[in-house]
Amino acid sequence: ASGGSFRHDDLLRYLRHGSLDVPPDVRMLFLMSTLPVATRAWYIDYIKIRQHKSSIEEFVKRNVSPLLIRREIESLERESTSTSTSNSTSPDEPDAGGDFSVKVTGNNVVASLAVEDGQSIDLRVVFPSLYPLKAGSATLERTPGISEERARRWQMSVELVLRNRSGDVSDAIKLWRRSVSGVFKDMECCLICYALIDPVSGALPRKKCRTCGIRLHASCLIKWCSSSGKSECVHCRSPW
Repeated sequence: ASGGSFRHDDLLRYLRHGSLDVPPDVRMLFLMSTLPVATRAWYIDYIKIRQHKSSIEEFVKRNVSPLLIRREIESLERESTSTSTSNSTSPDEPDAGGDFSVKVTGNNVVASLAVEDGQSIDLRVVFPSLYPLKAGSATLERTPGISEERARRWQMSVELVLRNRSGDVSDAIKLWRRSVSGVFKDMECCLICYALIDPVSGALPRKKCRTCGIRLHASCLIKWCSSSGKSECVHCRSPW
C-alpha cells in the first residue's frame, strides 16, 4: 500500500478511466468501497504476514476508512433530511412510522425513530478505525415497548447486514426501520391512559377485548377495574 495521501480526484479518475495511470492505492480504495465484504474476507483469510497486514491497516486507517465513513454518514444524513421533509414514502422505502433523525459524534451514528411523542427507539452504529476491513457494530440503546428478545433479534439482523451482506450502513438501518414500523404500524393507543407506551412499565397495549378487539395496557386495565368496581371493557362494556 502506498504511503502517500489519497485525494478524492484520484478515485474519480479511476472510476472514469479504469486502471489508466491510476496508482495501486486508488485501485485498493475502489475495491474496498465497492466490494467491502469481499475485501474483508480477503484481508481475514489471505493476509497472514504481519508486515503486510500492518501496511494495509495503516493505509486503510489513513486513506480509506475516513473517506468511506464520511460517505456513509452523508448518505444517512441525506436520508434523514429527506424523511423529515416528506409526508409520504415510496413503495421501495420503509414506512418510517414517525420522525427519523441521525446524530453523528465522531465514528458513532445514532439513528432515532420516533414511535410516540417523547418516545423513540435508538440504534447506535459504531464504525471501527479499520472500516471496511472490520465491520461496524450495532447496539439498540432505547427500546420502549419492545421485549429484550425482539430487540436482540433486531440487533442481530442489523449486524448480519453489516458483516455478511452489502456491509452498507444505510441498508442495515433501513432494515431496522422496517422492523420497528412493522411492530408499531396501525397500533392504537390505550383508551384508558391515551398513550401508546405505558409511562410506567414501558409496555405496549396487549390486553385485548374478545368482543370489540381494543387493546389496553395491563396496568391500566387493573386500575380501571379496581376504581370502577367492574370487570368490563371500557369501550364496549362487555365483560372482560
